[in-house]
Amino acid sequence: MDLMPQNMNPAEFMNAHDVLKAFLDRISLVFIEYFKINCHNRSRQRRMLGKLIAEWEILQEEAAGVDEVFHRLVEQQLQGIENGAFIAESSADTAAPYYFSSWAYDLKLNMIEKILFLGFELELYGPHEYIMIYWYLQCVLGSRTFLLERMTSFTVEQTSSSPAVLANSKQTTSTTEVVDYVQVSQLLTQTKKILCEAILKLLLTAQYTGQLRQFKPIFDDEETRYTQRFKPFAALSSPPHPTYPMFLENITVEEMDVPQMLMIIKTDLERVRRYLEHILVLMPEEVNMDKCFDYFKSVRMAMVCG
Repeated sequence: MDLMPQNMNPAEFMNAHDVLKAFLDRISLVFIEYFKINCHNRSRQRRMLGKLIAEWEILQEEAAGVDEVFHRLVEQQLQGIENGAFIAESSADTAAPYYFSSWAYDLKLNMIEKILFLGFELELYGPHEYIMIYWYLQCVLGSRTFLLERMTSFTVEQTSSSPAVLANSKQTTSTTEVVDYVQVSQLLTQTKKILCEAILKLLLTAQYTGQLRQFKPIFDDEETRYTQRFKPFAALSSPPHPTYPMFLENITVEEMDVPQMLMIIKTDLERVRRYLEHILVLMPEEVNMDKCFDYFKSVRMAMVCG
C-alpha cells in the first residue's frame, strides 16, 4: 500500500491489482501454449493456431476489461488533483491507451497472418486461389499496420514527454528497447503489406491481360471456397471479416492502364527492397532477434536478392 499513488481510492487500487493478477494468471498458460505450438511441424502448427485463435478472441475482450479498470483509476487520480494546470495539461494528452488489449490483438493478428502464410509453405492453395489469399492478407496486414502505428505513436510520445522516464536512465533504456521493437515490427508488417499488394496487383494485371492461367476445378464454387478458406476468422469481432461481395467488388477490374499499373508495381517493389535493406543494417537487439539473428538476416537477404 505504500506504493499506492496519491489521490487514489485504496479499495479501487486493490481491486485493479486483483483483476490484473487474475488476468495474468489466466493468460500465462495460454501464452505458453502459443509458444509450444512452434515446436510442432508446419501442418500441425496451422491446424492448432486455427483452433487457438478463438480463445485469443475471448482473451482480447478480457484484456479490454483490464484496461477499463486502469482507465477508471487514472481518471480518479486526475480528478483528485487540485492543481488546475496539471489537470488541463493531462486532459490535453492522448486518450489512455489499451495496453493489454492492444497486445492481445497484435498477437491475434500475428496468428492470422501466420495461418495464411503457412498455407503457401504447405502448398495448400491452388493458383486460382492466389488473388483471394493475397487480397485477404493485405487486409489483415493493413489492420496490423494501423495498430502498430498507433502503438508506436503513443510510445514515442510518452517517452519524449515523461520527465520520470527521462530522469531514470535504467527506465529510459528499457523504454527505448520497447520503442525499437514496436517500430521494427511496424516496418516489417508494412513491408509485408506492400509486397502482398504488389503481388496482388501483378496477379490482377496478368488476369486482365489473359496471361494468368487458372485451372479451376470443374465443380468449383468460388464463394463456397472463400467461406471455407477464411472460416476460422469469420466469427472474430476484430479484425473485421470482409465478406465475399466485398472481395468481388475490390478485385473486379473493368478497365486498366497496363503500363501505368506495371510502373506502380515496380515502385512498390522498390519500396519493399529499400525497407528490407534498412532492416538488414539494424542490430540484433533492435529487431529482438538476438538468438536467431543470422537466420533472420539470411531470410531478408534472400528477399532482397530475389
